[in-house]
Amino acid sequence: MFETVPFEKWVAEGPRVQIPWKVRVSSAGLSIHQRLVARAEAQVDGKELEKRRGEGRLLVFVQFKDRQGNAYQDDAVLELKDVQPGARKTIVALIWEAFVLPGDYEVTLALYNTKTEEHNLARRSLRIDPLENDPLRGAWHDLPSAEIFKSTEGHDRFFRPEATGRLHLPLETRQPVEIELVMNATPSEYSPGSRKVYEANLSALLPILKILTQIEIKNGLMKVATLDVTRRRVSFEQEKVKELDWAGLKAALAAADPGVIDVRELQKRKENAAFLREELARRIETHKAQPALPAGDPLRVFILVGTPMAFASQGRTNPLSFPEGCNCVVYYLRYELWAPTIAGPFIRFSPAAIDEVAGMLKPLKPRVLSAHTPEGLRKALATMLDELSRQ
Repeated sequence: MFETVPFEKWVAEGPRVQIPWKVRVSSAGLSIHQRLVARAEAQVDGKELEKRRGEGRLLVFVQFKDRQGNAYQDDAVLELKDVQPGARKTIVALIWEAFVLPGDYEVTLALYNTKTEEHNLARRSLRIDPLENDPLRGAWHDLPSAEIFKSTEGHDRFFRPEATGRLHLPLETRQPVEIELVMNATPSEYSPGSRKVYEANLSALLPILKILTQIEIKNGLMKVATLDVTRRRVSFEQEKVKELDWAGLKAALAAADPGVIDVRELQKRKENAAFLREELARRIETHKAQPALPAGDPLRVFILVGTPMAFASQGRTNPLSFPEGCNCVVYYLRYELWAPTIAGPFIRFSPAAIDEVAGMLKPLKPRVLSAHTPEGLRKALATMLDELSRQ
């Protein structure tokens, strides 16, 4: 829509307010996507919209401009014919967020009424500071200065498919490596059928999965699978991943929605722990019969990604173990959705304390990497990449 208005002319003329509004820009820090985030917000009082009900449309524009003069733009529309009686008691906030690199930005917001031709323009300076003691230096190499979010619905709002810039995460090992990445997005069984908890899990795990599939393996390959423990099935698989098949994964996640699960599945919860253990065991055993990569027998790396999980009951099954002679290593990357809190005068409680997955993996001597903040996740990723590079 920038082509439908004299945006550059407005910028040259300078700030203007013909429709009362408030503008804010800020740095939102490091996100779980391991990208810095900037935020721009325009607020319009509902009484101003009610006064203009039916008078055309309000077009709203945002532009991030970096120090080199590169401009990144987006827009939105408010249909004034849709303004409801009583809108004067509300405040309409239009918020944009963008992945950004450290540096200085000029953020411009504009608003235009297509009928009255009133327009506003505001310009703000924004400084994005680099991370101190960054454990993943170079991860933002070759990324654009800004990538503005567009998707706000469904699982796209967690995965951010519109942000196509890839993190620079090279992995060069001394021996061939085959990484099997397994995501368990299933909530603990103490919240069965909870869509809210399921969505909270995905808000953390989908960005982590996206990050891990951007690892550039110089001497090997990666495969991905997601587990639906509630229904005891593998919901998605992809071999030789170069770029994650988001369309396929998104469809699988929608089908795994716990809010629409058959009650008979819930009644079989006692089998869930056994399914998870046996599925992991099957994958480890399967590797025994697989042909080696052309460069030789590879290091098998299993990375289980999930949030702390407790089972309502444990099913009987054999313990996990590696096949004889298996050149294997296991990582359990656990993201805690809530930070540790004080539950009493002498008790410190953490979701990790109720996690039974770590105990299930114990016979495999896994490397457990836990985090509950984006900064902690960044350290965990750096640790894992460093350790693997020395294999």
